[in-house]
Amino acid sequence: MVERGVDRLMKYEEDLEDVQMPVIDINGAGRFSIPKLGGGNIAGNGRISPEEVVVNGAGYLPGGIKVNSVRASGSVTFRGDLKAEKMRLMGSTNVHGGVYFNEITTSGSIKIGGNAIGNTMKVNGSGSFGENIELGRSLVIDGSMTVGGEITAKEFVELDGSMDVDGKLTTGAFNAELCLYRSHIEGGIEAESVDIRKGYRRVWTPRFILRLVTGKRGEGDLRTTDITAKTSVYLENVICENVTGGDVTLGEGCEIRGRVRYLGSMDVHADALVHNPPEKI
Repeated sequence: MVERGVDRLMKYEEDLEDVQMPVIDINGAGRFSIPKLGGGNIAGNGRISPEEVVVNGAGYLPGGIKVNSVRASGSVTFRGDLKAEKMRLMGSTNVHGGVYFNEITTSGSIKIGGNAIGNTMKVNGSGSFGENIELGRSLVIDGSMTVGGEITAKEFVELDGSMDVDGKLTTGAFNAELCLYRSHIEGGIEAESVDIRKGYRRVWTPRFILRLVTGKRGEGDLRTTDITAKTSVYLENVICENVTGGDVTLGEGCEIRGRVRYLGSMDVHADALVHNPPEKI
């Protein structure tokens, strides 16, 4: 886990040291209570134990749960922080606090009120995060994501869809295919390499079928402040202030309002708008 989240995670674990998870099995519907954490209920079937939490159906669980594995399918709410080595969340999941994990995969919609701190995250569908995402390895998004703070992923971030980030995105490699909607990264992008291309969703929805019939691709775009990469920068449908990189390519749909600085090669598409002459550094 990244360093900025270590202190918060240590305090979180200290607070949970004395919590003993009971073994609870529910089939149909039932209420339960976890000592020092509080009560909850499950409609469907579920299991709570020191090793895992499994919910299939609807669940309302207390915060402070710390187990090896969490698997949820349906509509599930946790009323505070949640910690597990592995999380697989399908359907609609709401965590009022933060999540702490080694690996998390979500399908459907997920809403996290606090920080998301771990190693790898995959979001399929929509995700809403109230504070920072801090990852020791990678983030993969297939759909849409909103983040109230910053995104840090040491190895890479991959986006197929759209994102709205209030802070900065910092990673190794940032690869994005912009689909359907406008994306915003308010604090700029800093990475080893940046590759942002226009795209379109390939999901068999009425809107996608209409695009096939009419020939409209539903391209997305991205607006941000500064883009800085140590090696290569390739951009399409990006509007930003400044770009700095090794080899820089500005494709169609780009507008750079400030300065473009490059170390190696420079290529500008005829459809790109660059307000100031590029500078070799």
